[in-house]
Amino acid sequence: MKRVGLTIVMAFIFVFLGSAQSKKVLRKYSVKGQAVEHVELNNTHIDAKVVYNKNGEPLEEIDYDKEGKLKSHKKYKYNKDNELIEQLELDGTGKLKEKKTFEYNNLGDKIAENTYNGAGELTRKELSAYNQKGLRTEKKVFDGKGNLVHTKKYSYTF
Repeated sequence: MKRVGLTIVMAFIFVFLGSAQSKKVLRKYSVKGQAVEHVELNNTHIDAKVVYNKNGEPLEEIDYDKEGKLKSHKKYKYNKDNELIEQLELDGTGKLKEKKTFEYNNLGDKIAENTYNGAGELTRKELSAYNQKGLRTEKKVFDGKGNLVHTKKYSYTF
């Protein structure tokens, strides 16, 4: 019996967590949602649910614990160019844990990412710079008070 249960779980994982998650496949079949079921001996529960937009981008990700209670909930917003502009993370009670906002240049490169805690206070800011080819050349990370934490510089060989 254990072998059958394990086989079912492995098949489910392969089918639903394998190649079926590519945006191309999600768009092709107009997938609007996905549920991941956890089967363990005599216990079956939903681990996670994902709701997608028409472009295959996640709108919501909902995670559950072993008892099936809500563990966390993420919500995503996109602009007209289908670029992620906001991500909210809520705890199991629906209280805001973290909010991230994203900004892009006219070429669609992410130039800023701001992270806020549940009280709305800025805790981290990332700024990225790009060259004329659209390749990232630098990323600076600041703490919530505006102090530089570190800088990464990128170079490329052609």
